[in-house]
Order: sequence, then C-alpha cells, then structure tokens
Amino acid sequence: MKKQVLLMLLVCIGFHTLEAQTKSEKKQLKLEKDKQAYEFTKRMIASGDFTFFGEWLFPLGGGRINLIGNPNHLKFEGGEVDGYLPFFGVIHRIGAYNGRGGIEFKGEAEDYEVTHNEDKQRINIEFDVENKIEQFNVSLTVYAKGTASMVVNSNNRNSISYRGKIKPLEK
Repeated sequence: MKKQVLLMLLVCIGFHTLEAQTKSEKKQLKLEKDKQAYEFTKRMIASGDFTFFGEWLFPLGGGRINLIGNPNHLKFEGGEVDGYLPFFGVIHRIGAYNGRGGIEFKGEAEDYEVTHNEDKQRINIEFDVENKIEQFNVSLTVYAKGTASMVVNSNNRNSISYRGKIKPLEK
C-alpha cells in the first residue's frame, strides 16, 4: 500500500513538473511572438508607408460608434498624409463645411515625430496637418501587434478618438 501511494505521489509530481515546463515554454513562445510582431510594426512605421483603419469612434462626451464597414482611413505615404475620418461631435464653425462634416485632409505632415517606448512596446506618432478651413493635431499610438488608438484635435471641432489597426500600404 505504501509503495502504491509513493508511486502515485511520484507520478503526480512528474506530471506537475512537465506541466510547469510547458507553461514556461508557452510563455517564452508568446513573448517571442510579441517581440517579432513589435519589430514588424516598427519596420512598417519606419518605412513611412502604412494606413490606419478605424474600427471604433469615440466622440467627446458620447458612447462608442462602430466603424467597421464604413469608409475611413489615415494613409501615410512618402511624407504625405491623407485622411478621411467620420466625425460625430460639435463643429464650432459650421458654415465652411457644406454639410459634409467628416474630417478630411491631404498634404504634408508637419512637425512629424515618432517616439518609441521599448518597455511597453508602443510607438507614438504625432503630427500637424491642415486643409483649407482648419488645422488638425493628430496623435497616433501604435501597439506591438498593430492595434492603434488615435486622437484628433482641431481648431474648429471638439476632440475625437478612434481605435483600429495599422497595415502596410498595398502597392
């Protein structure tokens, strides 16, 4: 009887040790995959050619709005930025908008700055851009696996936030 209890105890310890190794190996594999995803994201942003697609919109003082299936983008290509983003919120100078209301711009990104937080695996991109009637300050935070959050401030509108993903430009 003692031999059977001892044998069962050894078998249980053996399985627990194997399980612990498997968990640590899984954790190490996950960390390696996350690091590879972050390196890919860094290279994509360094190339200067990528697109942000919004999946959710967060108006100031309101609930979130699903953007999946609605046209929107923030495209970076060769130092130029092209943006078309839906807007829900307060516009302070409505006469110049001709009823369209979305955020649209195309031009050179001014004061373009990219900073990396290696510990948190985040990349922050900030720039200014303008169209004929307003100026925008854009702050885009990109996370390791390509998910991103963006805040757009304007001189004529309330701030608005977007959540989505970045992808390489399709050539």
